[in-house]
Amino acid sequence: MVSAEVDAILRGLKHGSSDRNVSEAISNARDVFDKLARELGADIASLQKNTRWEVFEIAFYGETNAGKSTIIEMLRIMLDEEGRRSNRQQFKRLQSEFNLTEEGIAAMRDRVEQCKLQADELQAKYDEVLATARQRSEQLRAQIEALGQQVAQIKAAAPFWQRFIYLFKQLPAQKHARALEQAVNDDEVQAAGAAASAKQAYAEAQLHAAAAEDALARSEGQLKQLERHADGEIIGDGRSDNTRITGRYEFTVDGQRFALLDVPGIEGSERQVNDEISHAVEAAHAVFYVTATASAPQKGDDGRMGTLEKIKSHLGAQSEVWTIYNKRATNPAVLAKNVLVSKDEQDSLAALDATMQEALGEHYCGHLAISAHPAFLGVAECLVPGSTKAKSRAKFLDAFPLEALLERSGASAFRTKVASELVSNGEAKIVRSNFNKARQVVVTVDDKLTAMRQETFKPLAKRLHDDALDAEKQVDLAMNALKSRAQAMGEEAVDRFVTSTRERIYAQIEKDIGNDDFKQALERYLREGQENLGKELPKLMQSALEKFQSQIADVIDRFKEHASELLEAYGNIDMGGLGERFELKIKIDNGINIPGLVGAVAGAAMMIWNPAGWALLAVGAVTAIVGLAKAVWGAFSSSYRMSQQRKATNENLGRIEDSLREAVRKGLAAGWPQLEPKVDALKVAVQVPAEQVRQIDTILGSAQKQLKTIIKTIEKTGAK
Repeated sequence: MVSAEVDAILRGLKHGSSDRNVSEAISNARDVFDKLARELGADIASLQKNTRWEVFEIAFYGETNAGKSTIIEMLRIMLDEEGRRSNRQQFKRLQSEFNLTEEGIAAMRDRVEQCKLQADELQAKYDEVLATARQRSEQLRAQIEALGQQVAQIKAAAPFWQRFIYLFKQLPAQKHARALEQAVNDDEVQAAGAAASAKQAYAEAQLHAAAAEDALARSEGQLKQLERHADGEIIGDGRSDNTRITGRYEFTVDGQRFALLDVPGIEGSERQVNDEISHAVEAAHAVFYVTATASAPQKGDDGRMGTLEKIKSHLGAQSEVWTIYNKRATNPAVLAKNVLVSKDEQDSLAALDATMQEALGEHYCGHLAISAHPAFLGVAECLVPGSTKAKSRAKFLDAFPLEALLERSGASAFRTKVASELVSNGEAKIVRSNFNKARQVVVTVDDKLTAMRQETFKPLAKRLHDDALDAEKQVDLAMNALKSRAQAMGEEAVDRFVTSTRERIYAQIEKDIGNDDFKQALERYLREGQENLGKELPKLMQSALEKFQSQIADVIDRFKEHASELLEAYGNIDMGGLGERFELKIKIDNGINIPGLVGAVAGAAMMIWNPAGWALLAVGAVTAIVGLAKAVWGAFSSSYRMSQQRKATNENLGRIEDSLREAVRKGLAAGWPQLEPKVDALKVAVQVPAEQVRQIDTILGSAQKQLKTIIKTIEKTGAK
C-alpha cells in the first residue's frame, strides 16, 4: 500500500509545465523526492522481509556486556524453553553416565592421590630394602677385608717353617672371613628377592595410579562435553561482541506464543553487526533496552553517534519499549537489603525515563530493575562441577534460599512481567507494532522532507529573494544616479554653451563693432554653439552611460555569483541515510540573456542622447538692439552702443538658455520610458531563482500533504 501511494506521488510530479521556471522546479522537486522514495522503498522492503506476524517477538537490545544474554538464559530456564530443556537433559545424562558430579569428580581425584601416595610409599620401601642390603654388604666386606689384612700380617711375621705349615692349615681369621663371604652371598640373594618383591608392588601401585589418572582424565574430558550442554551456554565471558548473530528462543506459556531475541550489543564493533541489530529490531514487537548503569544514555560528540542517538535511530519505530536496569551483583551482600534499587539509583532511573520518553515519545513504557546474574545462578542447576559459575552458585545459595534469591533479584516479578503481562493480547500488539513500523518509515521520510524544506529550501528562497531585492535596489540606485548625472550634464552643457557664446560675442563687442555686425556675429555664435552642443552632449554622456552599464553589470554579476554560492551551499543537501547528496539544478540566467539585457538597457539609455531623439529650439532672430532714438544716440556714443549690445546678448542668451534647458528636460523625459521597461525586466530576472526555489518548496509541500494522508491511513488501519 505504502509503495503504491508513493509511486502515485512520483507520477504526479512527472507532469510538466509550459512555464519553463515551473517545469524546472518540478524536475528539481522530483529529483529530491525520487531519492527519498528510493530510501523509503529500501526501508519498506527490509520491513517486509523482517516483519513477523505469527509470533510475538521481544528483542533484548542494548549496550555490550549489559547482561542481555544472562537475562534471556535465566528466562529460558525459568520458562522451560525447549532448547534449554533438551540441553539440560543431555547434561544430566552425561553427568549420570560418567559420574560427573562434584562428589564423583572429587572421589576420583582422591583415588588418584591415594594411588600416587601408595606408589610413593612402595617406592620408598624398595629404596629402603636396597639401601639396607647395600649397607650390610658393605659392613661385612669391610670385616672380610680386615680379616684378610690380619692373616697377611700373621703370615708375614711367621718363620719360614711356620709359613710352610700355613700352606696346609687355615688360620681362624681365614675361617671367619670365609664364613663372612658366605653370609654376604646369602644376604645378597635375600636382598635381591626382597627388592624384586618391593619393585613388583611399586609397579603394581604405579599401574593403579595410572589407571586412576586415566579415569580422571576421561571424566575431565567429558566435562568439556558437559560444558556444551551446561546452563549459561549463550552468556559471554566478558569480552566485547560475544554475540554477533541474533539468537532467537521461542516459548509457549499458558497458550501464548512468543520469542526472545538476543541482539548484538550496540557499543562494540557495531559495523560488523549493524545489519543484525536493524533486522532484529524490525522483527520485534516489543523491545527491552538493557543497561548495566542507572543513568540516562549519553549523546554523542565530535560527529559520533552516542547511545541515545543509536536508541532513537534503532527504536524510533517501536510501539513498546522498556528499559531494564540490570544491576551487577557478584557478591550476595548486594542483595542483603530489602530493596534492589537504592534511592540514588531510583533518582537516576527517573532521569533515564525522562530522557527515553523525550527520545521515543508515547511508546516508551518505563523501566524495570533486575539483578540477572544471581538469579541465573539460582536457577542454573546444570553447571560444570568445580567451575567458577558452580562456585558462585553455591556462594549465593548459601546466603539465600532459592525463592528468596529470585525474589530479591527481581527475577520472579520479571518472569511474570514477560510471560503474562507483556505477551497478553499478543495478536493485537503484533498488528499495532507492525503498522506502527510502517507508519514510522513514512514519518521518517516526511520528517526529512520537513527538515529539507525548513533547513534548505525556505531559507534559500528567502536569501535569494533578499539578495534579489538588494540587487533591485542597487539597479534603482544606478538608474537614479544616471538620471541625476544626465540632468546635471545637460545643465552643465547648456551653461558652457551660454558662457562660451557670451565670452565670444563680448570679445567682438569690445572691438566696438556696429550693430549689424554684432547681430550677425551673435547669430553665427548661437548657431555654432548649438551645433557644438548637439555633438558635445553624447560625448559628455558616454562616460556616464559606461559607468551606468558597468554598475548594473557588476550588480548582476555579484548577484549571480552570490546566488551560485548559495545554491552550492544549500543545494548540496545531505539526503540522510542515502549515502548521497542532492544538487539543485537551478540556472541563474534561467533562459534570460542577462548580459544581453544589460546591453539593451545601455542601448536604450544611449537613445536619450541622440540629437535625433530630441530637438533644440531654433535660435530664431536676434532681438532688436535699440529703438530709433537710441540707435541715433548709439551712433555717437561707443560706450552706450556696447552696453546695449551686451544687454541684447544677455536677453537673447537668457531666452535661448531657458529654451535649451527645457529641451534637455523634455528629451530626458521622453527617453526614460524607453529605458525603464528594460530595467524592470532585469529586476524580474533576478527574482527567478528565488521563485524557482519557492516553487520547489511548494511542490514538496504538496507531496508532504499526500504523505501525511498515507500516515493517517496507516494509523486508522493499524487501529482496527
